[in-house]
Amino acid sequence: MTRIGPLRRGLLLATGLLVAAGGSLTAATAATATADAAGTPAAPHAAATAPAAATAASGQRTTVAFLVDGCNRCHVRLYQAVRGRQHVWESRAHRVREGRVSFDIATRHTHGLSASVTAPWEGNTGAVTQIAFRYAHEPVDAQVTNREASHKHRASGCWAGTTRTAALLDLTVRRVRVPGVDGSPTTAARAWIATTVPWWKPMLHAYRGILGAQDVIFCERP
Repeated sequence: MTRIGPLRRGLLLATGLLVAAGGSLTAATAATATADAAGTPAAPHAAATAPAAATAASGQRTTVAFLVDGCNRCHVRLYQAVRGRQHVWESRAHRVREGRVSFDIATRHTHGLSASVTAPWEGNTGAVTQIAFRYAHEPVDAQVTNREASHKHRASGCWAGTTRTAALLDLTVRRVRVPGVDGSPTTAARAWIATTVPWWKPMLHAYRGILGAQDVIFCERP
């Protein structure tokens, strides 16, 4: 799993970049991550649907594609960590090319899916940037601008997933100046789905719309 450490935890908590215990920060020491298949060509648009993983056939696969605005050299990695399960699934990191990155994964892994973004221009924030799939008070299908995202303080990093064979998500990434681990200003990434999708709890603290974690987010099945 992606993990940052050791950290000056007190400073990170003070700046709000690191989620406190009981949020997305977990030990996850028993988790064994398994990589899934490589990226696939562009997929047609498909809206996210209900979160019940059981509705998808056990062998069904889904192409999850992100249209990325703001970071053509970012790397994106997917995770599925569901509270109450010991197993954590993890994809390989895929690089954004020409504004797009895609994954061919088992449909069941989309339910409770989280994702990290690594930007080449990020400084030492001491946390891994997570994609905010939904900001507090935003309904499904709401359009969230950069200005609106910058004023958000709560976000979910968990996608409810889909039962379809393809899903296309609009991912926006923006550079933000924040205090680094040594207290001096550095550059962080704000990453969010611009069109709000169905989501799972928990809702976590987001500093200026930035959702960061030291470890994977454990999502809570409804």
